[in-house]
Amino acid sequence: MSGIANVAAIVCVSSLACSILGAIAPPGLHKKLTATVMGLFIICVMINPIRELCSGSFDFGVTVPQESVSEENARSAYEEAVLAETESSLEATLSAMLAQRKIDIISLKINLGINGDGGIYVASVRIYIPERSYTRSSEIRSLVSEQLSREPEIIKR
Repeated sequence: MSGIANVAAIVCVSSLACSILGAIAPPGLHKKLTATVMGLFIICVMINPIRELCSGSFDFGVTVPQESVSEENARSAYEEAVLAETESSLEATLSAMLAQRKIDIISLKINLGINGDGGIYVASVRIYIPERSYTRSSEIRSLVSEQLSREPEIIKR
């Protein structure tokens, strides 16, 4: 990041210097000429890092470790991240659906899995409910089975 910070610092210092020079320039034709030269200077200062980047000589100041990540580890990490995000999203959606039907729950946990062809399936659904909501267990089972094609485990707390 030191390369980017250096470019930013150079552009800031150049802009400040041009502003000061523009403020003390005499009015009239000299001021217009000075403004044109300063504008061209600032453009050159901003284009130079881009030119260096295109030519391959720009150093971002970042070192990338040479150890490679295996494709299997990368795939596993990606699958875990997708599963965690999908589980979270499904849990929020199911909680909202139950709340919309005025069914009180304490919490719920949806566990997902990945089958051999890379598809995601619902491995289990656990719903923790207070005793007063236990009378609506059949309604909860019906809703979850309809939405997730999986029979939930309802646990009374």
